[in-house]
Amino acid sequence: MTQDDVQFSRNVCLLGGDVIDKLFPFEDPLGKVIQIKGLNYTVVGTVERKGELFGGSQDNFILIPITNYLQKFSDKWTSLGITVEAASAGKL
Repeated sequence: MTQDDVQFSRNVCLLGGDVIDKLFPFEDPLGKVIQIKGLNYTVVGTVERKGELFGGSQDNFILIPITNYLQKFSDKWTSLGITVEAASAGKL
C-alpha cells in the first residue's frame, strides 16, 4: 500500500495469511479483486504471518487505507481503534 493509496482513498487492500488461505488457497492473491460490503478492492500486498496469541489468530484480517474506511464505512457513531507496533524496543 502506498502513500498515494491513502491520499486518494483507493480501493486497495492487504491480506492477512488466514484470509489468503480461505480466498486464494492455490493461487497468488496479488492483483486479484475481492469484495468488501459490495465494493471491489484490489489486493496489492500480503502481510507476514504472526501466528497465534492467547489461542487466537493474528492473521485473520484485511487492511484498507484509513481514508477509504472513513469515506465508505464510517459514520458519526463509528468507533475506531488504531494499533501501532514498533519494529523493536529501541525504536519506541
